[in-house]
Amino acid sequence: MARSRSRVISLVVLDAAGQPAAGFDLPGNPPENCALAAACKALGAHFGYDALVLEAPVKLRRGASAGGLPPEHAVVFHGIRMTAGMTVIFDPAGALPLERNLWLDSTLLTIVSRTQVSPARLRLLREREISYTFADSHLDDYAPGLISLRSDFGLRRLLLCGEGLCAYCVRNGMADELHVLMATTQKGQATAAARAFLERELAMGAPLEERELSAGISIASCRLRRA
Repeated sequence: MARSRSRVISLVVLDAAGQPAAGFDLPGNPPENCALAAACKALGAHFGYDALVLEAPVKLRRGASAGGLPPEHAVVFHGIRMTAGMTVIFDPAGALPLERNLWLDSTLLTIVSRTQVSPARLRLLREREISYTFADSHLDDYAPGLISLRSDFGLRRLLLCGEGLCAYCVRNGMADELHVLMATTQKGQATAAARAFLERELAMGAPLEERELSAGISIASCRLRRA
């Protein structure tokens, strides 16, 4: 693979029951656990990413098909970039209530689907100077949008947060690192969750390292081989 690819760090966030949890705040999907949210923010600073990539809540990701955008509308848009880093939200149907081009103190960029988003939504994003690029017609095909983040926006280091997004990149050989952050007081539980995730997505294991970040918050990490 070309050296020009982005470095992809996948972060899966789980609550004490081992269920996916919101780590970073997102419209319509606020964090349920303040300790997890704080840990995510601390990790983000440690990783030093160019872009934080999030998913819209599932209930907002499946809109009625817009029938496909006319070719003249399916063009990447660069809004005003207020900060060096960006927050990217995978929002295929363009359903999130986005009022301005800043989110989590960084410039906002959305990834929409050519067959789900409407020309009216794109016009609204342009009016609000919110950058956008495109995913494929399939709502769970993240690759075109992720590739565009590097080729069209120069984002070299991506931090992905979201189980579906992370699973896609791990499964398709697009992730360099996997980190499973978990609210737990039991030593080894985060490692067990990370191992289960890898076995489910890759049918294989990987050397895992677990450490406690703070009281009740642990993280298990491993490096992955990219395709």
